[in-house]
Amino acid sequence: MRTIGWVAVAAAAGWASSTARAEDVKALLKRVEERMYYPQAQGLKDLSATVLFEGGGPGAPQMAVKVFWKAPDKKACQVELPPEVKESPMAAMIQGMMEKAVEGIVSVIVPVRLGAQEETYDYAAEADGDLTKITGTRKAGAKDTNAPEVMEMWVDAKATPVKMGSVHKGQRTSLSNLKYVEKDGKLLISEVQVEAAGGAAGKAQGAAMKLEYTQVDSIWLVQSAKVTGGQGGGGGYTVKDHAVNKGVDDAVFAPKPAPAGGMKLPAGMPPMGDDVK
Repeated sequence: MRTIGWVAVAAAAGWASSTARAEDVKALLKRVEERMYYPQAQGLKDLSATVLFEGGGPGAPQMAVKVFWKAPDKKACQVELPPEVKESPMAAMIQGMMEKAVEGIVSVIVPVRLGAQEETYDYAAEADGDLTKITGTRKAGAKDTNAPEVMEMWVDAKATPVKMGSVHKGQRTSLSNLKYVEKDGKLLISEVQVEAAGGAAGKAQGAAMKLEYTQVDSIWLVQSAKVTGGQGGGGGYTVKDHAVNKGVDDAVFAPKPAPAGGMKLPAGMPPMGDDVK
């Protein structure tokens, strides 16, 4: 979740311009952040857990990945492929795909706080019917070059995000509706309904992801994610063995060397270009 928005907040503040001033947008982002539940704001300093992936079809091996997080926003994972996958000529590619997927999952378990995203995006806000839309445009010098070029979020009069979307390379890549569950007076996302999806995520269109949470040492963390609908046929993951504030060594987050010899492709498969994701 990379962006946020506002609405009748403008009127409450005594102004109702169609486009908000920078200081008003910043105040709104703060108000939205205060509505949401962030584990790191509740005392989380580091975390390790095991993610078990579901789906993949009948007889498919279950993938288990160890994930790590450490403040302010360090992420890492250790992918242990099943023996039958390790022996596959596609093992290196599968491992790379798993690591990329897991990075996104860690961001679901411990979402990046809005304030931390200001170094990546410039924000603007405007009224959009009964909602207010905030648009984040990626800065030219942003370190996170993989971040979508444009992030959008629509919020209601209570500064609750109800819809979010993204645009990358001029193409609409996602548009989703959000539902919540309240814990300790804050909001946790309970369901994401994908209204539109494009690019590599196109198969997710029409899908819904439901999240469930568990409390570990007084901190609410994702326990499972179930995906239904869409063209992917469902799936999801379970998170277990949460270890909260037990200490995660910085060495876990050190860059990993590239596999020797690169990826081995099956006989007859042509090399893949850099533009293939």
